[in-house]
Amino acid sequence: IRTPDSPFSPPKKSKRKRAASGGNENTPSGSSRPMIPLAKRARPATALPKPSNGNRAPTRSDEEKMDNILVAIKAQNWTFSSFLFRVFCRQDKNGKPVKRSTTHSQMVSKFLGGHTTDSVSDIITEWMASPDGRIAANSPNRELLYSTTVPYTQIKPVRA
Repeated sequence: IRTPDSPFSPPKKSKRKRAASGGNENTPSGSSRPMIPLAKRARPATALPKPSNGNRAPTRSDEEKMDNILVAIKAQNWTFSSFLFRVFCRQDKNGKPVKRSTTHSQMVSKFLGGHTTDSVSDIITEWMASPDGRIAANSPNRELLYSTTVPYTQIKPVRA
């Protein structure tokens, strides 16, 4: 038998009053300041495919996925390098720890811990084999990669 004080009774439903925001559900309860609207989303160069029968969205190619991610980075006014830096950054400019979401922390931890399909060494191998950013044979920067006198933090090219 259920009684009002029984732990098996369904919880009482309470009605919350809307904040003094004119009933605007986008204003946080108890707050007089309105929510800041989200930035307008940038559109990828290729349109996202529509589900064929409504049951399951068709799979996107790696190229489409990459394009969507790069468009999202650009929409935040970040460069590719600033995105990568922020993924792994531990402290802000003031030396305070960077706050990460649970998802962010878990993904970085798995990647750096070697628990992902593509490892750090796989990525470095791709960098070293890539023709992108190749330094000219007569460039003074060509020998920097093997320098013992120039700190690595001052070397900009990935490879010679």
